[in-house]
Amino acid sequence: MLRFDPVNNNNYTTQKVSRGIQMAANRFFTGILPLALLLGGCNVADNSAEPNKPFAFLKKLESSNSDTTAQVSEENTKSLAEILNNGNSSLDMKNGFAKAIASAVIADPLIISAKEDLAAQRSQVEVAQSAKDIQFNATALGGVEDVSDDISGVALVLNATRVISDGGKIDSRVASEKFAAEGAKYRLQATMNERALSAVYAWVDLDRYEKLNDMIGSRLLILNPLIEQLETVAAAGMGDASQVAAAQRTVSQIRVTQTDIKERLEQSRVAFRSVFGTLPSGTKFDGSFIESKLPTKVTKSIALSAPALLAAYASYNVAEANLSGVQAKSKFDLGFETKVTKPFGGSDYSSDESIGLVLRKAFFNSKQLEAEEKAAKSRVDSAIAQIQSTYREGEKTINTAQQTVKSMDEAIALARETAKVTRDEISYLRKQLIIGGSTLDSVLSAEARLYDAESKEIHFEADKVKAQVTVLSALGLLSQSFGLSAE
Repeated sequence: MLRFDPVNNNNYTTQKVSRGIQMAANRFFTGILPLALLLGGCNVADNSAEPNKPFAFLKKLESSNSDTTAQVSEENTKSLAEILNNGNSSLDMKNGFAKAIASAVIADPLIISAKEDLAAQRSQVEVAQSAKDIQFNATALGGVEDVSDDISGVALVLNATRVISDGGKIDSRVASEKFAAEGAKYRLQATMNERALSAVYAWVDLDRYEKLNDMIGSRLLILNPLIEQLETVAAAGMGDASQVAAAQRTVSQIRVTQTDIKERLEQSRVAFRSVFGTLPSGTKFDGSFIESKLPTKVTKSIALSAPALLAAYASYNVAEANLSGVQAKSKFDLGFETKVTKPFGGSDYSSDESIGLVLRKAFFNSKQLEAEEKAAKSRVDSAIAQIQSTYREGEKTINTAQQTVKSMDEAIALARETAKVTRDEISYLRKQLIIGGSTLDSVLSAEARLYDAESKEIHFEADKVKAQVTVLSALGLLSQSFGLSAE
């Protein structure tokens, strides 16, 4: 213990310490530091211009490292504009309906993100497995070891360890990472189904409103002579005023419907471009392709193969593996370890070599292990409940969609029959109009009813296709129908 006498400022002990610090510092900066920097592969700028400031190089080194870090960061970092521009991929819209859907799904950012997550998770499996291999690490120590005795130097410490038995902790972690990778694969497949569903939905709506727009346009071409005749009668003040007014209301209703269809068509085009980047340009929607991929019967095995359900089951297996890992913490760890310590540069650090088996066990950690095990069991129970919820939700979605398909089949047949009857009525009314047996209003009203029946048939067919696609997506068969796989 050093004591300083305020009366005698030339205390011998203080002088000795002062000289020791100065000598140690000189030795450190002239001998040890260059060796340490050589071992570390560091290049320090020349400090001869500041001989009285031995620590000035630290600021320069820090500044140099900051500049290097900033340079590397700028080189590796993409701007927001670059990232967004790279996301605009060209899709295959010229090789048929199936190819167009598949290319849209593959280029979807969510799919790309899910693929990268899967690759990262698979790498985590290798990281976990590497814990069973021999682990090497080295530590270089440099500095003043004893200020008063002027002892300084560099020591190199090498360690090697290998786990022989740890009660199953590493195996549990490996199993957990494998199940997590499996879950990532199924989530990717489920995401593919979801994105394919969105793409098909967008195309169904585009096809729906294109057909409706074309139909009402062709219907108005047929009705234009009658509309012109009605306008002539109305301008001349001839005919029954109530009948003319009723006919005008019918024409107005048809034109309002046309305006609404055009607006919905533009909205469907916007939605389509957001998925595909461009309009179909010649490629037609193929509803028969979707229908051909539907299973004749949804069996239990098909339902249990749904990617969303398998992903939930993989999460359950992860929870079970983590629980096993927690329980293994109470067991003994047996490992092979070796350590070599070698001093350099006049260091007084003791040279040491050791090799042998090491047995470890935690005998007391309060209630930490108990709490960890309780939390792990709760996660297992939560994963089980999630599996049950996923299955019920999928079952509900499939049953609802199947009922929709059945209802739409009946509605389509009824709409077709209504349209057939209305066409016959229009033919009769037109003939009667020539001889004065019917009115313009009756003909125009019949034409409006015909459009209503035909438009309902188009709506029903579109809703049926959406329901069929929903069944395929819920079963995990939609992405496979387009040749997409998570492998």
